[in-house]
Amino acid sequence: MTPVIPAPVPVPLPAPAWLLEFLLVFTFILHLLPMNFLLGGVVMVSVSSFLGRNDAKHREFARRAGGALPPVVAFAITLGVAPLLFLQLVYGQFFYASSVLMAWFWLAVVLLVMLGYYGVYWYNMQQEELGRRAADAHHGHHLPPRGVYFFQKPDGHVAATGFLQRVSEG
Repeated sequence: MTPVIPAPVPVPLPAPAWLLEFLLVFTFILHLLPMNFLLGGVVMVSVSSFLGRNDAKHREFARRAGGALPPVVAFAITLGVAPLLFLQLVYGQFFYASSVLMAWFWLAVVLLVMLGYYGVYWYNMQQEELGRRAADAHHGHHLPPRGVYFFQKPDGHVAATGFLQRVSEG
């Protein structure tokens, strides 16, 4: 009869098991701090944005708090890596089997994190200062080109344009 739970990997652990389990819990708690800040921040910014349509104080709070959210997302993602590494180290025989069974859900988590990160940045781009800079960047003003593209004009001359500049006709 084959066992239901896979056997542990025969490779020895690089540290005592109690230390790895402690670090797993400790790093997970560190991951929860920015996650709680992010969840509460998104709720507060959403409510303040809604109330800020008629109130300048709410609008200013939403603008300032919204500006703090992108680094918090980065911290939450970064601090979420260590618990996963300790989890696969200590409970590898369970983690790998569950990851295979839940592969589409894990991929959905990655997609949702990306969409959330883009959503936070999109919100910040809607704010007055960043939105104005983005509009300037779209039209090629005030920003140096980040790359140069060469193209041939209809009259045969070769011209160059920057990455953020619009290519004018003719």
